[in-house]
Amino acid sequence: PAPVTPAAADDFISGTLNLDFNSHFISYGNDVWGDGDSMSEPTFNPSLEIALELPAGFVFTLGTWWDVNSKGGSESSPLGGRIQEVDVWTGLAYTVGDFTTKLTYQNWMYAGGTEDVIDLSFSYACFLNPSLTVHHRLDTGDVAGSFDSNGDFAPGDEGTVLVLGLSHSVEAGPVTISFPLNIAYFVDDDFHAP
Repeated sequence: PAPVTPAAADDFISGTLNLDFNSHFISYGNDVWGDGDSMSEPTFNPSLEIALELPAGFVFTLGTWWDVNSKGGSESSPLGGRIQEVDVWTGLAYTVGDFTTKLTYQNWMYAGGTEDVIDLSFSYACFLNPSLTVHHRLDTGDVAGSFDSNGDFAPGDEGTVLVLGLSHSVEAGPVTISFPLNIAYFVDDDFHAP
């Protein structure tokens, strides 16, 4: 009889590396660097996330995101050189069929301090991949959130944002093109208040 070929094992560990250049740094509707209409200097935002498959449909994630630019006086960046912000996170996701829920704790380090964030997200894998994220800033931390019109740091944000998302992807060989749409609702009216 012909030998039986064993089934390929699923990957236990996977990762995603992004090397993004962005015209603006927009965080939940806030133009962090106050660039407005200016397109003078893009920001470099690399990120890396590692995912570990756990038994019974659980996935553990660990990741980081960086904001690298010379805005805001890079010579005085508390993180060093052009590194303006470093975010780290850890999360646990659970999937049943096409439905996934994920809880993520984040720590955003910038301007000499930190800000703590909790995200709870729900998503369903189908044509438009709908998702809902409950984004909650635990406190403003001891850092400033962005620059105001005078070039001074403004206070950080505090409160909750609900983000409804839709996304469709098209694979073209080794390239995947996605078309995301997100709509946010600020539970707290003064979320971006100075």
